[in-house]
Amino acid sequence: MELDKLFESRQEINDKLQVVMDEAGNKWGVKVTRVEIQDIDIPKDVEDAMRKQMTAERERRAMVLQASGEREAAIARAQGEKESAILVAEGDKTASILRAEGEREAINQIMLAAEGKIDPQLVVGYLMGLEYLNTLPNIAKEGDRVFLPYESSSVLGAVGTLQQLLSTNQK
Repeated sequence: MELDKLFESRQEINDKLQVVMDEAGNKWGVKVTRVEIQDIDIPKDVEDAMRKQMTAERERRAMVLQASGEREAAIARAQGEKESAILVAEGDKTASILRAEGEREAINQIMLAAEGKIDPQLVVGYLMGLEYLNTLPNIAKEGDRVFLPYESSSVLGAVGTLQQLLSTNQK
């Protein structure tokens, strides 16, 4: 019988021993009422091999559990990053929509102030020029040298023209 089967089949072995002992005891008038295997002596090298096998199996299970845990953690991280990216994108979208609505409102206010005497493209150029002028001081904060194509006449011209038109309409 194999060693693993031996440990699993103690009761079966006990029953077979009971039958054999009954056969032998009947000749002498002895009745054995119970037989039980309490200990099985196995060779030392087999016992060592069994310990190594159990240790290897435990280590294998630990590695499988660790790999499974790492996989679940990676999935959870990926899902979190995905949700974060979606929320950031939705926030950017909302901010862009709100900026566009604000710019549209600014153009409408300027057009109302000029009482329709100004070309809408001039108003857009004016607002872009203001944005450009507001951005200039912040451009070179990160680097030593910054080269920009700069045509101040068109930017400043649009700003100046629009300011003149607005000031004459307000008088």
